[in-house]
Amino acid sequence: YIYTGTFSVKDNISLIAIFIAANKIELFEISQLVKNVCLNLNWLKNF
Repeated sequence: YIYTGTFSVKDNISLIAIFIAANKIELFEISQLVKNVCLNLNWLKNF
């Protein structure tokens, strides 16, 4: 299953889940975007 919509805060979808899924299907741009968001929120410090 590939999600083709948009994500918002109301969706209650974990950014980590999106990151893992993007890595598994090799969507580098999405995984980098999620990684940057997490770093900006101080969720990932030593990733």
